[in-house]
This record gives sequence, structure tokens and C-alpha cells, in this order.
Amino acid sequence: MKNIITEISRIKQMMGIFESLEDDKKIADEFSQLVKNSSIDDLINNKGNYLELRQKAVEAGSRVTQYKKLENSTSLDELMNLFSKDYEFKDYVRNNFCGDEEIGGIIETLCFFNGGSEDECIDSWKGSYLKDYSKSMENGEYPIDWDKANNLLDTIPGLKEKALKLKRINSANKITSNFETNQPNVEKNEPTSSSDQYISKLNYSDVGFNAAEPSESMKKYSEALAKEDPNEIETLVKSLINRFKNLMTTKINKDISQAGMSESWAYWDVGKQLYFYNNPGESNYKLGNPLTDKWIQQSIINRMIGWEVTNGGKKPNGNKYSSKELANIGETYL
Repeated sequence: MKNIITEISRIKQMMGIFESLEDDKKIADEFSQLVKNSSIDDLINNKGNYLELRQKAVEAGSRVTQYKKLENSTSLDELMNLFSKDYEFKDYVRNNFCGDEEIGGIIETLCFFNGGSEDECIDSWKGSYLKDYSKSMENGEYPIDWDKANNLLDTIPGLKEKALKLKRINSANKITSNFETNQPNVEKNEPTSSSDQYISKLNYSDVGFNAAEPSESMKKYSEALAKEDPNEIETLVKSLINRFKNLMTTKINKDISQAGMSESWAYWDVGKQLYFYNNPGESNYKLGNPLTDKWIQQSIINRMIGWEVTNGGKKPNGNKYSSKELANIGETYL
């Protein structure tokens, strides 16, 4: 009975908010029509009415604008950015729907919808809002309380419908992408050497940088990548990139540079780690297989975060930070 009463109350609240949004639109339209159909003299003579309606229209327009951001989002990443980086939108949510703890839970839920792992969506956020501590741990982790996650999305009118729609689109795009990737294409001029395939993935050409002549390091790292299963390499790279972008969005709150938007930094560091793992005599650092070692994977992400927050890995005196220093800097932000 209590659950039914709660559900009815929530539906009434949502109906009231939708009606308020319609009222806000009417206020904005009314002010627009007043200005459009009145002469300057009429507006001056009715200054009090004009100023009062203008103030209401400004406030109503602000609310409608923020809600439109949710309606017009075209991806789960955009939705996550609204709740994590758009401070006007977050204020709108705080003033009308829920607090910061719930906002964090919404971001975690959207992250899961976007295909993120528990490490990406909860541990990296250092949140625990969605963990169900009333149930026993499974594999050392508490299960996710999906009822709580769905209820969180229900707190904001239209959010669950929008999130589920974008989740379906996301899943359909992945299926299409996987199908196209696995189809033979004899028309493409693929490199005959597997290591050559990785050269183009290491030169940042995917974000518009000019492809330079391959360096010795680039050749060594591309050869190290070529010795591994290409599907495992691609899966790891995608995971590193998604986790990095998620952390930059949800915790660091800093725009990602052009180089950071490339896939090359991930391919480069994975290739580098593989090379030194197979050639330990050439490195003094702690080594591990990036395909299986979680610590190495996190250090790659930490290093890239360190590179971003130091604006390209530069010290105040102009010198460059070492890879180890960048990883330590990135770790301090997490």
C-alpha cells in the first residue's frame, strides 16, 4: 500500500511539473506577443506591467531552457555531461528535484546504461549510492540496486524515457558497428604487415595532426601491439578511453584537449607497456601485462589525466614531467 501511495504521489508530482513547464512556455509566449504587438509608447505607459511580465518571462525561459537540454540530448554521454558539467542545469535539478547525492547516483546509472563497468561508474566516481548493502557481496562486490537506480531516473520527468531511448539507440549502434567491422571488405587497401596497421593508430592523425615519419619507438610499440590478439587490444583501448573520458567528466571537470580526444595515447601506452613487459631489461619501472594487469591499466589512465591537468605534461619551468610523475599527479586527482 505504501509503495502504491508513493507511486501515485510521484506521478502527481510529475504531472504538476509538466503543467508548470507548459505554464512557463505560455508566460514566455505572452511576453513575446506583448513586445511584438505593442508600440514603444504603449510599453512605456504600461512600464510596471511590462517589467513584471519581463521578469516572469526571464525566470520561465530559464526553466524551459534547462528542461529543453534534457529533451534535446542525443546521447547518454550528453546526458551525463548535463548532470556533471552543466552547472546551470545542476542548479535547476537541485532547486526542483533532488540533491547532490542523488545527482551522483543518476550519473552512475547513466554510466551503466552507457555500457560502463562497475569500476568506471562507481569506483572511479568514489560513489556508493547504487550499491545494495542489504544484500550479500558477490565476488567481493555488493550488487547494484537497480530499483533504486530506476527510481532515481523517475525523480526528473522525462529522464527515464530519454535515457532508455538513448540506451536502445546505443545498443543498436554497437550491433551495427560490430556487424560492419566483421564483414570482409576486399576494396580496402589494408596494410600487408600487421604492425603497419598500428602505425596510423599511434600518430594522432585521427584528430587532425599531421602524420610524421614513424619514430623508432613508434615502430617498436606497433610491433609489440601486432603480436597480440587485435580484438583484445581494441577492447582494452576502448575501455581505457571510456574510463579516462568518464573521469575527466565526472571528477576532474576539465575540458579534454585535442590530443586527449585521440585514441593514439591509449594505443601508444598499451604498446609501450607491452614492449617493456616483453623486454624488461630496457626499463627500470614496475612492469606488467596491460592486457591483464589492472594496476597497469589504471596507471595508463592516471598518466593521461596527469598529462591533461598539467596542460601537456609541462612543469612551470618548461621542463617535462616523467611518465611516473604524470601517473602520480593523475592519481592525486582521483
